[in-house]
Amino acid sequence: MPSTNFYTAWRCRAKTLTILPTRNLAYIVALLAILCIVAGYLGMLIYFVIVVLGVLAIMSAIEIASLPRASDVDASRSVPRLEESELAEVKLHVQIKDDAARLSKRAHRLMIQDDAPPQLCAARNSIATNAEQSGRYSYQVSPKSRGNVEFGDIHLRVTGPLHLFWAQFKIPAKTPVSVWPNTRLTTDKHAALQKALRLEGARIRHFGIGLAEFAHIREYAQGDDPRQVNWFATARRQTLMRNVYEPERGQNVILAIDCGRSMAVMQNAGKTRLDLALEAALLTAQVAFANGDEINVIAYSNEVHLHLSHLRGKSGMRQLIESTYDLTAHIVYSDPHIMADLVYAHHKRHALLILLTDLTDLSTNDLFEQNIRVLEKHHTCLVASFTDEALEEAITKEAGSFAAATKVAIAAGLLNDRKSYRDRLFSRHIEVVEARQELYTEALKAYVRYKNAAR
Repeated sequence: MPSTNFYTAWRCRAKTLTILPTRNLAYIVALLAILCIVAGYLGMLIYFVIVVLGVLAIMSAIEIASLPRASDVDASRSVPRLEESELAEVKLHVQIKDDAARLSKRAHRLMIQDDAPPQLCAARNSIATNAEQSGRYSYQVSPKSRGNVEFGDIHLRVTGPLHLFWAQFKIPAKTPVSVWPNTRLTTDKHAALQKALRLEGARIRHFGIGLAEFAHIREYAQGDDPRQVNWFATARRQTLMRNVYEPERGQNVILAIDCGRSMAVMQNAGKTRLDLALEAALLTAQVAFANGDEINVIAYSNEVHLHLSHLRGKSGMRQLIESTYDLTAHIVYSDPHIMADLVYAHHKRHALLILLTDLTDLSTNDLFEQNIRVLEKHHTCLVASFTDEALEEAITKEAGSFAAATKVAIAAGLLNDRKSYRDRLFSRHIEVVEARQELYTEALKAYVRYKNAAR
């Protein structure tokens, strides 16, 4: 299980040292070459070249002697807990040993290059500054996707006081880190979540149907269901009282996440369908845990990649995040038959089965309909799918040529097949919801309906 420490730090000493000429040295050599041409024209070439080469050799010797050795340089990197789309600050600490025999290091020039993973969208991970005995530097990263990434080595370049040569150091620091999904809701998502739950809660509160347990008694208010009036309490208190019921706690929810090839498609805002499906799963689980319910998770493609059972409370949420943060889509056709067999074998208790998948791929699998007939006898089944943006855009384009008309016809045929398959599932009383991006609101509505629907 990956570490969840807030800061992860590595410290290592430089292993390699390379001496490289700087741009200043190239300028000096070019200037001396011009002076040599002038001296040759004046007939003093030999004496001038000897003096120039001697001075250049002395300057180079002083410069190289003042450069730090590989054993004198070490560096460390501290990385905070990384969350998707959240800014984080990576800190670098460079230390150069002090040596009185060398010239002052304050005259040195330091360049730092950190090999940050491209998935982190690092801002200015190259730093140029004046070198001191020790220094702390930092740059910001913004991870664009969850999963495992790896930082590379730290590269340092230090000049001498004359800025003629670079001492280039390579400090081994290859270490994997984890990018966790961002569980914080944005303002828009939070508003949509509250709206969905409020609308569903109002329906439940007014009608008071379904599996519920007695909570407490309170005074009757305008708009309450008269069927919930408690006449014994009313007679004792001499005022109208009513029973308050809460949805039954400890119910079961199964989240089946498709990790097949179609879930690798970029849906919107740079996120894949699998990323959005995981977001919907995490938000649904968060609400279910708050209601005291039990979550089971299955991730599958042509095989089962993850199976978590009996998750509850904060520990269950933590385990869910740690187990799903590095899920990736596999370039294979998904086999829902494997998922159905696992549900049938290990989950006998009645549950809400939310299948987060792509309906187009599902419609090509004849086995799923056979398995869903078995599953629907024991569970409440919901298929949550993403709309196919490419097909929807294809049928809206003008068919100016035969090739364009063929594309429109193919896209329309695929969408019709998708619709007919959705209608077949509806006829079997299997709810199907589709969304372009925010699938979690539909999944939450289905969860609330399940919590209060009589079976």
